[in-house]
Amino acid sequence: GLACSWPLLWGAIATEDSDLFDAISRAYAYALQRPVSYVVHIALAALLAVTAWALAWLTSLAVIELTYWIVQVGAGPERVGLLKRVVADPASFPEVAPWFLRAAALVGATNQLPSMLVEAYAHSLFWSLTGGVYLLQRLAVDGTAIDDIVGNEHALRASQDNSVAP
Repeated sequence: GLACSWPLLWGAIATEDSDLFDAISRAYAYALQRPVSYVVHIALAALLAVTAWALAWLTSLAVIELTYWIVQVGAGPERVGLLKRVVADPASFPEVAPWFLRAAALVGATNQLPSMLVEAYAHSLFWSLTGGVYLLQRLAVDGTAIDDIVGNEHALRASQDNSVAP
């Protein structure tokens, strides 16, 4: 039970403002009472996640190539080719000037940033999608509206107050 339903714990705690015991109870109930819809929701979330992650990954590769292109404008294609090889394996180029090694280290560190952002995006995407799966399962099991979230009363009251003309 817990092996299948643990991702729903975050959604239960965030949505219901509940404690751990209530979250475990809800996660078990929502995963095990409608297992087919749970599997369908997880499959759709996984498809969305893979698509979004692939787009983010391709964007990060484009940013890295843009970095090399910008360097190529000033240094030329030969040096960029050497730079790519030095970034990949600096130990195999002891004959390269120290300033070039420092430049390669800087470019290598700069190229790690998009990869780290994609990894952080993947983690945030996972937890966001588990919250969405929780809301869909809650709708399927209890019939509770997706926008019925604890703490949302203030926002609903404010939108109702703004819709009334003075």
